[in-house]
Amino acid sequence: MPKRNRTAYFFLFPFLTIFAVFWAWPIVQSLVLSLFNTRANPWVFNPQANWGRLFVDPAFSNALYNTFVIMVIQVPIMLALATVLAVMLNSRLLRARGLMRFAFFAPVVVSEVAYAAVFRLMFTNDFGIINKLLNSIGIGSVQWFSNPNAAMAVIIMAVTWRWVGYNAIILLSGLQSIPEDVYEAATLDKVSKTQQFFHITLPLLRPVLLFRPEGETEPEIARIAPFTREMGTIRGRAAAYVCSGFSCKRPVTDPKELAAILEQG
Repeated sequence: MPKRNRTAYFFLFPFLTIFAVFWAWPIVQSLVLSLFNTRANPWVFNPQANWGRLFVDPAFSNALYNTFVIMVIQVPIMLALATVLAVMLNSRLLRARGLMRFAFFAPVVVSEVAYAAVFRLMFTNDFGIINKLLNSIGIGSVQWFSNPNAAMAVIIMAVTWRWVGYNAIILLSGLQSIPEDVYEAATLDKVSKTQQFFHITLPLLRPVLLFRPEGETEPEIARIAPFTREMGTIRGRAAAYVCSGFSCKRPVTDPKELAAILEQG
């Protein structure tokens, strides 16, 4: 092996070691454990015990449906806002561009626990600022955490708020890679700014835009759902997860039990 390659692997070794021990190995171990029936003593190799439940468990199909709906709605909104924001941050007319870029990127640094708690307080039925604003303009309060569609909207807004700035910075790097000669030539040909955006900027940003959708949306939904008490629908019935701290124990489909959980706060 050439010395140059040995040097490269030497610097990569700490990261690869941490990645293998704390990321790759737990995934492999979890996959192996999923093939066993751990409720038996000793454990019995029975893939059907766990994997077979996925096809009959209504909570799993409901979770897939909710995740799909959120991604279909949230990702286009996030990318549209991030693109507009990136164009604004790239404008030469904007002052303190470095400060503005940091301000929009800052939500990514905030932990999931902190910003999920903030959003939960903002959308609380009794004293949340969102319901107060809605009441002030005559719309009325919305039961954000007991209505499935409203709860899904809260998650979409929370995830969008956190990741739109991050995606804007990624798109900004793509904007800065576009040669200025292209815009100068379009300006000489009397092409409007709007036409330049749709016929020059967006086509040249296509590789970046296609790269971003896989992003952080799906894992983010899993992180903040326990704090926002995400609601879903299973064949027309409201369903929630009984959550304690960071973990959700089981789905609740009984309306009486669901109402009791919501009354307890």
